[in-house]
Amino acid sequence: MTVTIVCSRKPRNVLYHSKDHVVFEKVDKAYYVIDGKPPVYILAINELPMIPQNYPFLVFTSSENNFRQFLRKTFEERTFQYVRYAYAVRPKITKEELAMARRHYRLSEEELEFIKNDIGQELLSFYSTEDRLHGLSPEERLRGLNANELRKLKQLLENLENPPEREAKD
Repeated sequence: MTVTIVCSRKPRNVLYHSKDHVVFEKVDKAYYVIDGKPPVYILAINELPMIPQNYPFLVFTSSENNFRQFLRKTFEERTFQYVRYAYAVRPKITKEELAMARRHYRLSEEELEFIKNDIGQELLSFYSTEDRLHGLSPEERLRGLNANELRKLKQLLENLENPPEREAKD
C-alpha cells in the first residue's frame, strides 16, 4: 500500500513541520516521497512541467499563469480533449484563451466544431450569432422561434417583398 497526496502547491507547512519526524525527499520536479511504511508520495501540481503526460493534472493548477500556459500548449499541440475539463474548472479563462487561440493558432472550423460539441451548450455564448446559425437550414433556424416571433418574421418578409408605399407630401 502507498499513500499519494496530490496538491496544487508544494505543501511547505507540512514539509517544514514534519522535518523533525519524517524526511521528504525530492524525487523529481514536483514529486516528494517519504520512505516509510507505508510510503507517502506528494505531487505538487504547480511544479509539474508542461508536458502532455501532466495535462490531466495541470487542469487543476492553482496558478492562473500556469493554467493559461497549459491551455495555450493544448491549442498549439491540438490536444483539445482537455479543453472540456479546463472549461469545467475555469470557464472564464478558458473562453478568453479559446477566443485568442482561434486567431493565434488559426483553429480550423472542424477543430472549433469539435471543441463546441465537446463542451456543449455552455460554450454557445462564445460564438457570434452568425457562427451559431452557420450551416443550419432555414427549417432548423425557424424551429426555435415561438408563434409571436414567427408572426414578426412573416411581417418582416412581407415588408421586404412589398415595401409599404410612402405617402407623398403636398
